[in-house]
Amino acid sequence: GENHIVLTPARSGDFDARFSIHRDFGTVPRDLSVRRAQDAARARGQPGDAGFHTMAHRFFPGLKEPIVAGDAALNRQTWRAMENEISRTVKEGYSVKGAVKITQSRGGRPSSFHMKYKATKGDLVETLKEHTRTRQAERPGYETDV
Repeated sequence: GENHIVLTPARSGDFDARFSIHRDFGTVPRDLSVRRAQDAARARGQPGDAGFHTMAHRFFPGLKEPIVAGDAALNRQTWRAMENEISRTVKEGYSVKGAVKITQSRGGRPSSFHMKYKATKGDLVETLKEHTRTRQAERPGYETDV
């Protein structure tokens, strides 16, 4: 099957997403509107932030929202490692299903990201890590309970 995502925004700016991933599309060029949305998200954040997709572009290449501001290290290290874990799992023939919750704060940057996911292959279910990242109030960086 194809990848699927359902986004449920709240008035507060928070949102939940439920997803299923069956395929990694690899490196897919981002169109100009996505690059502009990333730049706009980065500008809403703090110095050193990146504008990034909540779910990797390689899993949902047509998804333009939500793109949020977040610490660049989170995006390029921790979040990328999680995306790579999902990618490896999908390439091994598993389907990955899960949910992500982003809690907004003042200042244009989410205060927390929480993601849970599991992999299934036939009757086999492998529970992958549960990731939570919470921003420190006054400085870039994330704590984790993983």
